[in-house]
Amino acid sequence: MPGGTMTDSTLQSPTDEPMPALDAQEWARVRQGLHLLLQIMGKVTIAAHPYRNQWWQSGLHLTPTGVRTPLLRRPGAGLEAERFELEANLVEATLRVSSSSGSTTFALDGSLNVSQLYSAVAGIAPLTSLKLNPTTSEMIPPVRLDQSDVVVDVRPPVVLTWLRQLHQIDAAYDELLSTFNGKSSGGLLYWGGLDYALSLYNGRPNTPPDGAPMVYSFAENAENISFTYWVTEDGHPQICAYGTPAAAGDAGGDYGYGEWEPTRGEVVCALTPTGRIASAPDTHSISTFLHQTLDTLAANGGWDLADLRGQLPQTPWGAAHGADGGEGTGPGRSSDAALPAQSDTDSTFLNGASS
Repeated sequence: MPGGTMTDSTLQSPTDEPMPALDAQEWARVRQGLHLLLQIMGKVTIAAHPYRNQWWQSGLHLTPTGVRTPLLRRPGAGLEAERFELEANLVEATLRVSSSSGSTTFALDGSLNVSQLYSAVAGIAPLTSLKLNPTTSEMIPPVRLDQSDVVVDVRPPVVLTWLRQLHQIDAAYDELLSTFNGKSSGGLLYWGGLDYALSLYNGRPNTPPDGAPMVYSFAENAENISFTYWVTEDGHPQICAYGTPAAAGDAGGDYGYGEWEPTRGEVVCALTPTGRIASAPDTHSISTFLHQTLDTLAANGGWDLADLRGQLPQTPWGAAHGADGGEGTGPGRSSDAALPAQSDTDSTFLNGASS
């Protein structure tokens, strides 16, 4: 809440409680302003961060209270250039631009429209020299950020409900990654489609089709299985999954709470009581869907999941925290007996210095 203090009742940590439902009418009212705010943050990120494989540098990162960019710098200014970042605090309804020389904060309470916010952000040093593209990405029809009069107001409660949903999806992504030894993107919020995505890789290259757009060609130049969470314009959350090459999904199989949608070329899991999840979805059911869908898509794509999972270490979270959310040997986990013995140094690293 603007000017207030965050409390447990304002924004709770992800648990196995049911995923909070979005108010569809409220979501429809605030969605575009929220999306355009993240487009501004994304445009700055693209202009101020070197390329990273599969465009990972363009993704935004979750915080306990909102969303932030990676650590950024002006291109061509050398490695010693001033660093800066943008952070949208959805609890306090502010956008802060921070650098080593200071910070500037803007209110996201409806007092600014998109064009005013875009111009104000672009006019702050060290952003003034960035070459920003003011036309939105992936939005149909596209919007000029420097001309839009859409009001940015993130105070409606539905915005924090959306953030709580992201936190629950992130918890399920983390649990899946704790069983996977291969290359992965980690959870990233892609501001073009307003989706929170995770990609897992098997180490094999992929050849995009001839004539594929440049962005797609670099995004899909390696075999992967990807999950993406997003909320439809009418307020229905879902997780989608697909394999690259695309044939990985066509072979069918058990997708648990999800269904293969041939027209979309992906598995769709509706995170609503009307979907295959009999009750309101929670982190447990989402995690179960992720594991089952990864297993099926990997089998269809000829992945060696046993090799990509392999042996995993003992940590404070437990040696085997599986999809069932409890201690024991979950999917892809090794038993405690198979793990190397911990030394005193290992114990200090993992659990802190002994008293």
